[in-house]
Amino acid sequence: VYFPNAKEADFQFVTVPNVLVRIHPDGKILYMLRLKVTFSCMMDLSKFPLDRQICTMEVASFSKTVEELILEWKKEDPIVTATLGMTQFDMVDIVASKCHESFQIGNYSCLVAEFHLARLLGFHLVQSYLPTILMVVIFMGCVLDGRQRCPGRVTLGITTLLTVSSKATSEY
Repeated sequence: VYFPNAKEADFQFVTVPNVLVRIHPDGKILYMLRLKVTFSCMMDLSKFPLDRQICTMEVASFSKTVEELILEWKKEDPIVTATLGMTQFDMVDIVASKCHESFQIGNYSCLVAEFHLARLLGFHLVQSYLPTILMVVIFMGCVLDGRQRCPGRVTLGITTLLTVSSKATSEY
């Protein structure tokens, strides 16, 4: 199998390669291999930051046709994301489905997982909007108060806002 929409992938080698092969008496083969894969996700940012995205993970057969290999998801909980956490998105739903690819040399089995994501507005309020609004207020206060104390106030205000903003991001 291979991942058609993968940008990069690495094998997991801790002390030995993480591979498991089991052959059952009825002919079924269980083959497990640990990979670290980064997938590409084309996003529509026209409604940013109130957008919703659908990112996919695709798994397909590379050299075995449907006569030799059929990929299937598990019946119960095919995709488990117990500890998945993202700073910008909330996982709304995961939809697992089967697909088929047809080429001149044959038909191939494939699997698709769709991750439905909703952007968290609170992240952008703390990261973008609030610091920008506070910077404008500091600048306006400086202009209205007089120019003698302006450089010190602006420097102190901007440094404080950037520190709070970066601290809020690192705690997620």
